[in-house]
Amino acid sequence: MEEVVEDDEPFQQVAAEPVDLLDGQQVALTDVRQRSEQVGPVSGGELDELERFFRLDAKALQALAGKRRPATKPGWAAQRGTGRMLGTFLAEDPLDVPGQALEFIAERPGIDPACAPEYLTRPKTAYEHAWEIRDLLEPAEFSNREQKVRDYLAARVW
Repeated sequence: MEEVVEDDEPFQQVAAEPVDLLDGQQVALTDVRQRSEQVGPVSGGELDELERFFRLDAKALQALAGKRRPATKPGWAAQRGTGRMLGTFLAEDPLDVPGQALEFIAERPGIDPACAPEYLTRPKTAYEHAWEIRDLLEPAEFSNREQKVRDYLAARVW
């Protein structure tokens, strides 16, 4: 909260706009955490997002089939969805995704969400999966497209 004084009026408490201080990635992570606290049915827009980011395609299903432990399946799937949605992985807690996302992931046969907390017992597993998912998704490096973005922005500035 910030205190604001206008002329001779008493102090007022107003909420600061924290979004102005955050970059896009931090805003997205905050949004994911807020959604994870929501309880209730999934709305149409949220279902579209779950379909878009957390649906497992043939390549993902093939990679997931190679996971031996039951706990690695929901963890790997949650990491993949987070990587697709945010363009980054949640390093501190890879399972810090909305509850609806874990329920959506669990609709797949062979994925038991009750095993998900075991995914965090070996921290290196999450990093290994992040590397594997990054290779599977084949994201474009920004440095390879930086000049194209600069040209695009420069054309619109003037």
